[in-house]
Amino acid sequence: MLLKIGELAKRTGLTVRTLHHYDDIGLLRPSGRSPSGYRLYDRSDIERLHRIQALRRLDIPLAGIATLLEGDATDLQTVIDRQIVALDQEVQRAANLRDRLTVLRTRIQSKSVDLNDWLDTLAMMSLYDKYFTPEELNRLRWHGRSKDAASERLVSDIRSLMESGLPPESDEAVRMAKPWLALSLEHMAGDARLIRKLGTLHRNEANAVLLTGVDANLLDYMVRATAEFRLRMYERHLGKDIVDRIRPAYLEHYLTWPELFAEANDLYERGLTPESQEVLDLAARWVGLFRAVWGTDPAMRERVLAVNEKEPDMMIGSGMTEAMYDMVRKGIAHLRAQQAKEKQ
Repeated sequence: MLLKIGELAKRTGLTVRTLHHYDDIGLLRPSGRSPSGYRLYDRSDIERLHRIQALRRLDIPLAGIATLLEGDATDLQTVIDRQIVALDQEVQRAANLRDRLTVLRTRIQSKSVDLNDWLDTLAMMSLYDKYFTPEELNRLRWHGRSKDAASERLVSDIRSLMESGLPPESDEAVRMAKPWLALSLEHMAGDARLIRKLGTLHRNEANAVLLTGVDANLLDYMVRATAEFRLRMYERHLGKDIVDRIRPAYLEHYLTWPELFAEANDLYERGLTPESQEVLDLAARWVGLFRAVWGTDPAMRERVLAVNEKEPDMMIGSGMTEAMYDMVRKGIAHLRAQQAKEKQ
């Protein structure tokens, strides 16, 4: 039995235009033509069309369907895996939207909603969506809340200091460092990787300053203030002369540490052991960065490590936990053991 394109369209519920498109892209070519040039579809064509329609119901794109029809079970599994991932992401997006609407409904019912505040919150969430995965957004304590009054007040106070001409090394600016670091850590669920992403967001997105008051200039100001905050802790234990000597190198490499903290966070979460190559590579860069600032004298190294132990605020806002430090310390020990063995 041969069917013309109009008959096939009528029986399958498809349009003639759709069947023409399938023919044009090579997905379903008719097996024959009538003397007048009409497309003619045989039993095998109809069976293929049924397979196409079944796969389309799974929302598989036409290019993927063509691959499947010419491929094997492995191709099918790959396509299905991709579809499951896409559906999981869609489910998460729907859950996020539901959460936001639930919060809005609650505020409307309690008559506590401020439209401009809510619109600002939604705009900030949209920015966050560009930089954070759905899983990361679910971990953020900021996620789904309206503006944080404490954060707004802190940012406003810092901007006032900056615009008044006070340098970031001033006592007033340095006093802002600890609450700034603590709030950043709190908002980013204590995750060094998310803290790094937050900084990138504020540096790259011009609209962020309209919503949070934070821009690249304010970030740079607080980077310098937090560096001075930590240098003053070192100065209390090591003396002004030593801190003045290492200050240029400390400031030059200051922003490299968060990169290492974020990597340590990732390696620890992946469950890697201190002997793994990834941890050893991190340990090597960790040691190299420490030496670039403090030098290679073992006695100085011990003094600096002792300061870090005595000053709990030294690592505030870093996202580094004791367990992550332990992994890095053991990685450094393994690295030194390897290097000692190579020298023998």
